[in-house]
Amino acid sequence: MSDHTTSTRLIASAAREGLAPLGLRRLGRSRRWYDDRGWWVIHVEFQSSRSAGTYLNIGAMWLWVDKNFWTFDEGDRLYWRDDGSFTYDPQYGESGWLQFLDFLRVEQFSRDLPSLVQIAARRVTELLASDPDALQERILATIHATRQRLKLPPSVITAPTARPGADVRGLPSPGAARCRPSSG
Repeated sequence: MSDHTTSTRLIASAAREGLAPLGLRRLGRSRRWYDDRGWWVIHVEFQSSRSAGTYLNIGAMWLWVDKNFWTFDEGDRLYWRDDGSFTYDPQYGESGWLQFLDFLRVEQFSRDLPSLVQIAARRVTELLASDPDALQERILATIHATRQRLKLPPSVITAPTARPGADVRGLPSPGAARCRPSSG
């Protein structure tokens, strides 16, 4: 079994233990986990690289515009420290921040991965606790600013609406052909 296959299998197992209890589901056999919140999705990606390790990207993806790809409309690459603290934007030059968990050996990756999944779970919990009204206010401010910057009429970009029963499983896995989320 290749190191990439092994690391993906280990990530799936650790994420199943740490993220599934929070309501996240794995997207197929990928390294992506998500929770559909109606008009937004919590999106966790254990991003692969040329080596078998992983980056950690976490955020919210707004579903008020049809997309055929996954985005981090709020959030992005997460940086973390050994003490469990994390941020999206570490101070330039400040030491101790990590952005990649390398796969050197199965034992090492298996030992270090649960801490990374625990950090992901803490960030997901923060997103789940976010005030939906505050999130919507930030979205509306983004819509307004985008309309002004691009000089667009109000009908071009509209405010989000709830999508009860929306299913994001139709979004593509990395490298997949164009597909759109179904409306339930």
